[in-house]
Amino acid sequence: MINGINKIFSYYSFFLVLSGLCAPLTTVCQSENHLLHLDGYDEYVDYQLLPDGTCRMFFLSNQQSGWGNIHANYVDIKPGVSLDSLEMVDLTMPNQSFNFALYQLFTLHLKDGATLLTNTQWDCDFDPPGGLMMLDQYGEVLWFRDFHQENIYETGGEMVFADKDVIFIKDMYNADEGFLIDRNGQILDLPLPADPYDQTIETSYGFVARVNDRLDVLDSSFQAIYSYSLDQEIQTLQPLGNERFMIRTDAKFYELDAHGVLKYLPLTSTQYSIVWKSPEHYWALSNTLQAVIKLDTLFTPVDSLVIQNGIQVKMGFSSLDPYVVSEFIGWLGRGIVAFKGNGEDLQLKLPYDIGITAVTIPDTVWVDPSSAPLWGLWTYRYEFADVEVTNFGTDTVFNYKIESLDAFDCFFCQSQNWFWDVDTPLPPGMSTTFSLGPLFFNCIQNNHSPLCITTMAPNNKADGNYENDKFCQPINTIILANNEPEAFVQAQFYPNPADNKLIIEMTGMNSYWPTGSLYDLTGRLITSFEITGNRTELFTGDWPPGVYMVRLTGPNGNFITRKLVIQH
Repeated sequence: MINGINKIFSYYSFFLVLSGLCAPLTTVCQSENHLLHLDGYDEYVDYQLLPDGTCRMFFLSNQQSGWGNIHANYVDIKPGVSLDSLEMVDLTMPNQSFNFALYQLFTLHLKDGATLLTNTQWDCDFDPPGGLMMLDQYGEVLWFRDFHQENIYETGGEMVFADKDVIFIKDMYNADEGFLIDRNGQILDLPLPADPYDQTIETSYGFVARVNDRLDVLDSSFQAIYSYSLDQEIQTLQPLGNERFMIRTDAKFYELDAHGVLKYLPLTSTQYSIVWKSPEHYWALSNTLQAVIKLDTLFTPVDSLVIQNGIQVKMGFSSLDPYVVSEFIGWLGRGIVAFKGNGEDLQLKLPYDIGITAVTIPDTVWVDPSSAPLWGLWTYRYEFADVEVTNFGTDTVFNYKIESLDAFDCFFCQSQNWFWDVDTPLPPGMSTTFSLGPLFFNCIQNNHSPLCITTMAPNNKADGNYENDKFCQPINTIILANNEPEAFVQAQFYPNPADNKLIIEMTGMNSYWPTGSLYDLTGRLITSFEITGNRTELFTGDWPPGVYMVRLTGPNGNFITRKLVIQH
């Protein structure tokens, strides 16, 4: 390795402080957003900028493969094309196990838009072998290796160039271990590099690489042209397009141009976590504000783009128009949301916002411990469940989804339905009631959480406020289908709400006296008590105000549960 002259070009000598950032400016633009995944699980991995300006985004997803089977996918965000035309590409091939028990996906950027991908897989007892895939800029798989079928027990990990035609695939548990391959995926019997790079990206003139606090610009023979020693350890090396790069250390940001010249940007890592560039502006994700800050070329803030709840920005880039790619985290699962601006204007607004304002269920929910398909599960039966949905946004919502979270709150239980698609138009400010019909869930015994319903994907877009999507309705009474005496089922609790005392009356029980327990809504046991006659009076004056669940357990282990409100 040739050590060049350490160069740091400081184009600006001032330090910018954004603690007094001005209020957002009003801009007129035609931004759009697209929710790539409506439900389930998506995880952003990386992106590759192609020669024609397309951004190829790689992510893990179960959208096309079912809940328990994560696949590697990519989508091409093309310049000037509407986000609604995005198409997911499943990175799978016949007779191969690249996506079997897929756990992690790693990428290596090559010149001309090619990408090398490798993976790790997950198993309860051991880490199965992974595979390798070479993808060109057109999305064609140039070659593929399935280590599982080849009985080669190597796992994938971070990949870097060790020489111009030698790639080091690091062990995911020990970055100093791993194996070497050539550009065709053939394993090489060569010594591992003593001081491997942390990240390498191939360019038309050679390579850009980082290790610790050093940034190297190398020629096509993997010899250093420039070697920059920066202020602290380098955290990210981010492509900007046209062979320009953004570098973030533990303290500062730098920009590397297409000629290998490095300049310091007056932006700190304590202020921002991601910075990218368009022809006329810099864009920076604030660490303290829930916003992306738009700055001019003199690094003066000109706008702040508020990020709504649930949005986690992962990257930004500019190709004719500015783009932002984010993960959307909701009550159930996660998705990918892409935002597209117009020219130099961009908005990160989610205009659609629906939520649940009421859930109506029967006063009595029957529980059957004998009809569930698996041992240890009980069947909870609701005769009906009506959901009131309100449009809190400014535009009409024509379709959305309703999901039952109860099935997931109680151990991924089986039910007759989890998802309902609604295609009835809902104007702004209006509410409608949707009947879910009779419901049943096979859940873990003794799990008595409320019935929770959520909405999502209004007009197939991300919801502007996911916090109002979820509504949980406590269960008032739970009765097991059993042969307990009728008096056990008809126990009376009063007054309710209670202040200083609670009376429990039971008649006709004879010697079948139950025991009593009091729980808060988190399921925590507050106190226990005995019932030894037809009338039991409990002092509640020192119970904190709130909503509780009173459970009476019969001699056979069956029980009823009633909701109790304490008001002082």
